[in-house]
Amino acid sequence: MASVFDQKRISVEGTISETSTVFNVKFEQDQPAFIDLGGVTIINSVGVKNWINWISRANGKTVIHFFNCPFVIVNQASTVHGFMPKFAFIESFRAPYVCPKCTKETIVTLTRPTDFDYATEDKPKKISLPTSYVCEKCKLEMEPDFTEEKHLAFLKLK
Repeated sequence: MASVFDQKRISVEGTISETSTVFNVKFEQDQPAFIDLGGVTIINSVGVKNWINWISRANGKTVIHFFNCPFVIVNQASTVHGFMPKFAFIESFRAPYVCPKCTKETIVTLTRPTDFDYATEDKPKKISLPTSYVCEKCKLEMEPDFTEEKHLAFLKLK
């Protein structure tokens, strides 16, 4: 992994913990960062602490875009102060959907601005979750397996 971010997309895989290599990435001032978290499986408490220290080093001089965030990242972004500062944005995340009859689960990728968007001074947050996912077994419409207000709290005005 490169030690200086050079406008290339980087990918993060596995557990985000005290030994994660993502924390070695340094941000170039005034250069956007594109980070794919699709391979992340878990983040532990030390990983959360190190994440906040790492992301705060960008100091708002770099806009950071996160893609393919697993739901564990969305949970941290919605509950931990400083996890997603004003200059960091979740652009897409994988959300759990469930069949109301057989409880079969599927993962759906939600994207900004189609399915959600951040609140701004001029507009409220947008949540427009898709309803087009059908259970393969029951043929019923699947439902989000999360609470919008709790799990999408990261969309509040920054």
